[in-house]
Amino acid sequence: MFAYSTNFLIDTDHNVIVDVEGTRSIRQAEVGSVRTMLDRIKNRHNFDPEQLIADSAYRSGPMLGWLVDRKINPHIPVLDKAGRTDGTWSRTDFEWDAANDQYICPEGEGTSKGLC
Repeated sequence: MFAYSTNFLIDTDHNVIVDVEGTRSIRQAEVGSVRTMLDRIKNRHNFDPEQLIADSAYRSGPMLGWLVDRKINPHIPVLDKAGRTDGTWSRTDFEWDAANDQYICPEGEGTSKGLC
């Protein structure tokens, strides 16, 4: 079992490694390394990439939000869990009520009331 991982930040337009960060071989550390590397190239070279290409390990909401806040377009596969086969309601079962800024559940109650 590997104890450490080497994480690379690569400029894919020019095929150049722009930064490297060693981490423990756990997902949280590897995902955190991208923030470290992006901060480092910003501080050292005043460079912000327009986009980041990464595997599905980087698809968490906080990570995607962090990238969007930095105006970095994420190209990261995200699992679509809209459809359900387990008998629970899917995202498409809910209706958006724009006037009340809430979703309406299949039983007719607004989700802001916590009744769904």
